[in-house]
Amino acid sequence: WTLLAPFGEGNLPPRLVARGVELSVSPDGYSVDRVPIYLPFSLRPLPKSEGRFDMEYTIKPDGAIRVLSLEPVD
Repeated sequence: WTLLAPFGEGNLPPRLVARGVELSVSPDGYSVDRVPIYLPFSLRPLPKSEGRFDMEYTIKPDGAIRVLSLEPVD
């Protein structure tokens, strides 16, 4: 993270891309490759409920992954 600094107040957090990640849904929420994620309501409903996606995301100050966009991968 130090290589991506500065970010925080006045600076936007880095935007990252992960290709072909596996999205799954459980009663506890959404996860990508078994790592819990925050999926904003604006991205729901998903084009498909599970499977592989290209994901653009950022990391929240508390360390949570916040998804910015999801594109299904065939």
